[in-house]
Parts: sequence; C-alpha cells; structure tokens
Amino acid sequence: MKIIFVLDQLQHGGIATTYTRWASRLLEEGYQVAFFCQKHSGPLASEIPSGAELHINNSRYAFTASGALFQYLRRQPEDSILIAGGFTLIYAQALRPSWMKLWAYMPSSPGIGSRLNTQQSPLAEYLRYTLMRHAVRKSDAVSGVSHGTAQDVEHWANLPLNSVATVYNPAYTEAFATAAKSPAPHPWLKDASLTTFCSFGRLVATKNHLNLLKAFHKVHAQNPSTRLLIGGSGHLRPQLEAFIAENFPNPAPVQLLGNVANPADYMAHAHAYVSSSQLEAFGNVLIEALATGTQVIATNAPYGPAEILTSPEIGTLVPVNDADALASAMLRSLTTNPQTHKKARLARAKQFTAQALWPQFKAVLNHLSPSKNHPAEPRVTIIQRVVAAYRKPVFESLANTYGWNVAAATNFPNPQSFNAVLKAPWLTTFRYLFLGNPYRCHVPLFTIIRRQKPDAIILEAGTQMTSTWLSILLWPWLKALGIRVPKLILWGHGAPVAFGTSPWRRKVFTTLRRLMLTRADGYLTYTKPEATYLQTMAPHATIGYVTNTIDIAPILKLRTTEWKKSKALHILMVGRITPDKRFLEAIAAMPQIWEHIPTAQLTIIGGGPELETLRTLAGSELNKRIHLPGPIHDEAALATYYNRSQLFWLMGAAGLGVNHALAYGVPVLAYAPDLPNGPRHHPEIYYVEDGINGWLVPNASLQAMVSQLILLLQATKPPRQQLGKTLEDYAAQHLSLTNATEAMHAFVHKVVSQPSRR
Repeated sequence: MKIIFVLDQLQHGGIATTYTRWASRLLEEGYQVAFFCQKHSGPLASEIPSGAELHINNSRYAFTASGALFQYLRRQPEDSILIAGGFTLIYAQALRPSWMKLWAYMPSSPGIGSRLNTQQSPLAEYLRYTLMRHAVRKSDAVSGVSHGTAQDVEHWANLPLNSVATVYNPAYTEAFATAAKSPAPHPWLKDASLTTFCSFGRLVATKNHLNLLKAFHKVHAQNPSTRLLIGGSGHLRPQLEAFIAENFPNPAPVQLLGNVANPADYMAHAHAYVSSSQLEAFGNVLIEALATGTQVIATNAPYGPAEILTSPEIGTLVPVNDADALASAMLRSLTTNPQTHKKARLARAKQFTAQALWPQFKAVLNHLSPSKNHPAEPRVTIIQRVVAAYRKPVFESLANTYGWNVAAATNFPNPQSFNAVLKAPWLTTFRYLFLGNPYRCHVPLFTIIRRQKPDAIILEAGTQMTSTWLSILLWPWLKALGIRVPKLILWGHGAPVAFGTSPWRRKVFTTLRRLMLTRADGYLTYTKPEATYLQTMAPHATIGYVTNTIDIAPILKLRTTEWKKSKALHILMVGRITPDKRFLEAIAAMPQIWEHIPTAQLTIIGGGPELETLRTLAGSELNKRIHLPGPIHDEAALATYYNRSQLFWLMGAAGLGVNHALAYGVPVLAYAPDLPNGPRHHPEIYYVEDGINGWLVPNASLQAMVSQLILLLQATKPPRQQLGKTLEDYAAQHLSLTNATEAMHAFVHKVVSQPSRR
C-alpha cells in the first residue's frame, strides 16, 4: 500500500513536520511513502526519510500545480491512500481519481480558526472555508489532532458524532531530547543571577504574544531579575517591538529572537516555557518543551493544551487572554524548583512518539483499507428511551473503544435517573413523545438516522415504542426500493412469555416477537438461555447475547473477607420495596428460621411503598435481628453490608442485585426461573448457576424456599465457603464490563458483515 502526503511546502513546524515523522513510521511498517509538494520545497526537504519519494512542483501558487498533481495521482497504484490537510485538502479532493481514498488530516480547527483569522477578506474567507467544508465531507476518513479539534470539525462540517478520529501529533523525537543537552545558547541563560522564561511560535494573532508581554510586564515589576526570550517571526513583530519600547526600560528584559534553528537549547536552559495562545489545536511546542524537562505554563486554548497538560505536575493551565492569571502562574513558578516533577514531564512527552501513537494512525488506515485481520469499524448508534446510570460505564466503554454513539430522550419522564449522563460526549439527545407512561413513546427514528448516519442501529426492543414497529415494518420495503438503511439490531428480553398472562396474550406476544426476529438483521438479548429459546422460534435469525452488567471493577476493589469475622449469619436482600420482590413474605418467614438458627440476621436495603409496612411487621426485632436502613446509593456504604453477608436472598423477582451480589462474592438463593406461580424474574436470574454461585429452589412454595435456606445455614461450612473459589471468580470471569463490550462489538460486526434481510 502506498501513502501519499500532499502539502503546500516543506517548512519546519506544523503539518509538514508531522507528515515526515509519520512517514518514518510508515516506512518501518513496510508501507510505500511519497510526498507531493505543490510549491517550492523548503528547509524540511532534507528531513524527508530515506526511502520516501519526493515530488516537488516549483509553482508560485498552489492552483498552478493542479495539472501536475492531477497527472501524478493517476499514475499511482489503486490501493494508494491520499493524506492532505488544511487548504491543500481542497485541491486533493478535487483532483484525486475516483478510486483513490482520501484522508482529511485536519491540523487545526476550522470552526474556531475561521473566527480568529483576521488576515483574510470576508469573501475570501467564506469561499475558502466553504470549499474546505465540502472537501471534508467528501473525504473517506477525517481526523483531528486532538479530541477537541475532532469534535469541532464534526460540528463545523455537520458530520455524524464520533465520525472524526483523533490522531495526536507525534511531536516527541529522541533527536529533540538529545539537542536539549547542548550548552546554553544565550547569555541570559548562562547567567545564574537571572531567571529566564522563553516562548516560541509565529508572531501572529492566534499566538497572542501581546498578552504574554503584558503578563511579563507584571512579573518583571515584582522581580527585576526575570527575563523573556521570544522566538519566531511574523507580521506582528513591529507591534510587539513597539510595546516593548513603550513599557520596558532600555535595555529591555525582553528579546525577540526571530527564527531559531534549535529551540530545544533555549527550552532546556530556561526556567519555564510559556505559551499564551488563543488557539492551539494540538500544541507540538508544548510536547517539545516537556521533552527538555522544563516547566510549562500555557493558556487553556482550544483544544490541545488541556489534553497534553493533564495534571499540575505536568504543566500549569491558565485562562485565555488573562494577563493577570498568566503573570500569577509565572510568579508562582519562581518559587518552584525546576527539577520538581521533571520525571513526570519527560514521561508525558514520551507518550507522544510516533510509536506510541501508531495505534491511532493505524486505526484510520484500517478504516480506509479494511482487511480480514482489520475490518472497517462500523458507525453504530444505540437508541434507548433513557440511559440508566448503571448502563453508563458500558456505553462509555463502547464509545471510547469503538466510537459508538447513543441516542436517548432529553425529556424522559423520570429525569433524575438520567442526570448522570446528560453531558456525556457520546450521548445525543432528542425529544421523544411520551404517551402516558415511560414505556409508551414515539421515537424520532428517521431524524436520529439522518443526523447520525450509522451503519447499524441497536434499537431498544420495546413493544410500546413506535421505533420498534416502524423499523420492522418499513425496513424490508425500503430495502426492496433500493434505499440504504442501517443494519437493524433489536436489543431486549428473550425470556419465554409463559406465566402470569392469559393464553391469548401469550399468543400475541409470541407472534410479535417472532415478527421482530424474522424482520431484524439481528436480535441481542441478555443471557444464553434466552438466546437459545429465541433461536427455536426463528431458526434462521441471527441472535446473540450480552450480559446485562454493572461496572464490577470498583466493587472488586471494595471486596473484603469481613464475613469470616462475623459471629452472626447475615442474610441480605436489596431492591425497591414493591410487591413483586416479596419482602413481606421474607420477614414473615424469619420466626421459622430463628427456631433453627437464632443468630440469623436479615437486612433489607431499599425504599418504596411497602417500607413502613415492613418496619411494622418487623416489630420488636427491628434493629435487632431485622435491619431496614432504607435506600443506600453510596457504593462504599453498600460494601459494608455485602462484605459481612453470607447469603443474598431473593424471595421475589431477580434483577441487577444478582450482579451486585456476585461481584462481592455473595452466593444467591432464589426461585428457579419459569416456575408456575413463581416470580417473574428479569434476565439476571440466568446468571445464577445452581451449585456454582448460588442455589435455585425448584418449587415455587414458601416452605421449599425456607427449608433450603435453613439447610444452607445449618451446614458445617457457611454458604460462602461451600462454593469456594468458583463463587469468588465468577463475576470477574463472566460479568465484567470488558466481556460485555467485546461481546456486543463482535455481534455487531457479525451482523454488519452478513447480507441484509429482505
């Protein structure tokens, strides 16, 4: 495969330097690499890595090189990938052959950049950015040099959420770090009685050196031994020279160095590096400063500095255009030993090598040229009524790992369960029309698809949601008409509708479910038994399962062996106190249990309409052998109860409490699923494996449940010890967040790769 970089000219800094570093890495990986320079070459031509082709078209203007670029691209292999950024992207998009893939490598944020650029006339600015927006939209892949830049490009070009990849610049090189060991290149840096700050960058408005001079004026007034060196050239130099002449004594404690061949020498010997930019899409110079080990102070310009200087040990961030804040940070640095946290700064800089960032770059190449080993990552949108708090870690993992997006209602009737995720970057909210209850709603399905442009949608399979019926009824007709629609994956329960409903209702529900299975491209449920049952209903359907899990990683850290120290036998029940949980029956059964095990104690955690009834029923045993602390949401507080408990007891319907208990290593006792007159369990009941991590009572009678409980508590070994290591390891092996996200990702790839249903 051949990678062709198209650029304006080979000048030091910015996108040209980034291209040369990626070129070296590409050659190491066995790719062919070529550079096409539209105008004269420049000083960076000598740094083109050996083995890369260099084609220079010595034109005065970029557009006059169009003919040469047009002819050159048509002589290239069919698997070539074209990489261009900035305004060069306009020519690359217009002149590339139809079979050649184009990667829009955005070195800056056009949305905010156009607002800060004051050198162009309004008409010229409008035309250039309009053409660039069109080129970005027509590109086969788009990347930004920071997360913030990527998001701004998405908004500016009206691209789907998470469609722009983040590829950080490989700004660190060993050559730069080695150069920093040279002798001090300036008299001020050699003078131990002086404290010298430095800054490098083009003397243009976006770098805002005037704000730096204002800040340094305040610093110098308080500490006359301070000095400032500014490297770089640009059209604002006369303005800066005038400010220095008017505000500083002669000789001035500030020098404008012009272009500097090796800024690393200055950075390494300076007290601190200071950046005062208004816009810094990434900030190569910040990485270079960190590579020398020097202290770094920077304005929190959009968008790179905050993503590079991620902690106070690495660097200090101050507000943009705030000379007072910048001066305060510079003064505080005077009281800090420059060697403090130097190792942290060097370590952070080394995270931005071409080798460390190669997975980001390679992921875009895989998207442009998928293979069997690296299939293209599909764009996926999960459509839900609401994102419950326990689902947040799952969706966050899918978004961060695979770039998936989630769409949900912004006007859900019960907003408190939604507040934790409303500002998540992977979430896009829409107004749904709720019709009487939270389950019955109209989902703006086609609006979501139009905005997100997904390759596949994972749709909550609610029988009262219009999106379910719109999709399964309309998808076959739309496909027959040749209209492209995303692959349809329904996600919901798969348990048999056997008990608690009349025969005609069961028949209706079974018919509707079979219709879902046969019309959708895939159906995703929560457990293997559910998937097996659904497969018998629709043998040719694509059916998978993903555990409905919480994030157990924080729980595993809170797990202790406190249960070994307790003399009492603690039984725990957790859930909303409603009739389907059968907490009243549990308290009523306790006297019979105490006859055999007087030390047994029951704790019920939760709130709900029956809480006061439970307290009344507990009578004199309340706060003695029966504990009703009410609802508890703090995990550390819950851990105290789980860690001392011998058994997690389910008299009624099972839910996510099963996952919680197993994560703490507490065995579960429950009625077996699908029993006549038994509780209507949620899918989590299938995570309880009899004799492995709990016990399932095969008879839905209170006496059978109580007898089993007494038998377990009277055994020589307490319940936890009876099951041993299989219980302790079950959650980590079967209910982890990683397992859930990987299983969902694999299922979606399977569905996307197979032919659509008609």
